[in-house]
Amino acid sequence: MALLPDFAAATFGNSTNIDNTFFPLPGGTINSYGAALIDPETGEEETERNDHFATFETKIIEGVETIVVRDTAYADGVLVEDTLDWYAQADDGNVWYLGEIATNYNYNDEGEFIGTDFGGSWEAGVDGAAPGWIMRAAPMPGDSYFQEFYAGVAEDEGEVIATGLTVETDFGSFDGVVKILDTSGLEPGVGAYKYFAPGVGLVLEEEVVLSEDEPELVIEITNRREVDVSAPVDPTELAFAGDGTAKTITFISEDASTNGAIGAYTFDTATGEIGEARILFADTEDVKTGTEATMAVAAGQSLGLFLIPDVEELGLELEDYENGGLFFRDFTSGDVADVYDGDDATTYTPGPATIYDRVAPVVTDADGNLLPIRAFHSVGNRDGFNFLNPVAGENVLASDIDDGLAGVEVVSFEDGLASTEDFDGDFDDAFVAVSDAPLSGETVNALVEATGISRRVGTDGPDRLIGTDEDDQLIALDGNDVIRGSGGDDQIEAGDGNDRAYGGAGDD
Repeated sequence: MALLPDFAAATFGNSTNIDNTFFPLPGGTINSYGAALIDPETGEEETERNDHFATFETKIIEGVETIVVRDTAYADGVLVEDTLDWYAQADDGNVWYLGEIATNYNYNDEGEFIGTDFGGSWEAGVDGAAPGWIMRAAPMPGDSYFQEFYAGVAEDEGEVIATGLTVETDFGSFDGVVKILDTSGLEPGVGAYKYFAPGVGLVLEEEVVLSEDEPELVIEITNRREVDVSAPVDPTELAFAGDGTAKTITFISEDASTNGAIGAYTFDTATGEIGEARILFADTEDVKTGTEATMAVAAGQSLGLFLIPDVEELGLELEDYENGGLFFRDFTSGDVADVYDGDDATTYTPGPATIYDRVAPVVTDADGNLLPIRAFHSVGNRDGFNFLNPVAGENVLASDIDDGLAGVEVVSFEDGLASTEDFDGDFDDAFVAVSDAPLSGETVNALVEATGISRRVGTDGPDRLIGTDEDDQLIALDGNDVIRGSGGDDQIEAGDGNDRAYGGAGDD
């Protein structure tokens, strides 16, 4: 029978120094995990992945200072869960689990986003919820204990199965591994064997039906990333100070593998608080070179830009936010009491985000409803990191293609998560120019040429693109369309009609 640990007997002299060998949480460490499986009905491959981020934030729970860990989960690249977990280490080396805010993002069968719930959220000391051990100081086979206990909501148990194991993964080989079986009285008959390696933590998980021999899903560590928060944020970097007039944002080009959206907001130059955001270009694949958007920037405010990747998978109509209605919120500023009042989940709306925050913000609409948007921000860079972005990746840089053009600054975007192989670091997934006045056609053409990307969005008539020695792309609609490439990788995205690509050197 599982033991409910005695929290009152534990002492916490240095609770945020979590150096338990099997569950270390040094600030700035991000462990990423992934799995792939074949859907038995469709035969298609499905993927799961999550990022486990030991942040630099803390939270006081039941008088104990805890480390805030953000755990973000994706299914086929779509955000499905975003959780803040709270851990503390007692003086005897046991690591305690003191609660979580779990935001579950829900979709219908067509992939349309339909809302969130907070099922599984709990906080020690609230409504009778009790903390448990997430890891013993010296786990021994046969140890059995509650990891959390909030009746009817969170009743996970851990049982140590074996120690001293060797585990092989594609990421690496690990010795001295502890194997623990996680189960819950709320989900009888199923569980997960979890393998924890010294100095790393979780490296392998096998989701199982306990009556069967083979695991249903195997999840492995895929990446381990360490980030540093010591460098300060420069509020003038990749931000554009206002004087009460409008800034012009001009779309230059893109060479992304997925569709993206570009948005903007203003933030208070003194405090860094981020104001209401809007979408400027809802789908970069469909935006024609030279398309402009304007945004008024008051004195004392600065303009910040952001890119939302993979918009075709979001389940949202981003065009609905072209006039505003998006709000970046500090995920850590809410309280679990806002999530439930006894048994019923309620709306959870954290406070405004700032450019100085050390945890990537969540996004809500004007009514406070959380939306499944992850954005890559231009402001907030810290010497190679940006904590406004998922996994603190630096995804936006100032481009040098505007050299010699007075009053024009070009911003380049990278649309891959820094913890995945999608992050290729080429920063050519979108280019936009920011200026105090509209750009001439000659200037736009010069900037396009400087990107090395020859790209044209077609019409319903015949379209023709004469390529360069770089990568050329014609996005065709109806009509008979032709691309004549030279060097580089040339591509035509065909619509109706007789479409042809004449390639030169490169992959066409």
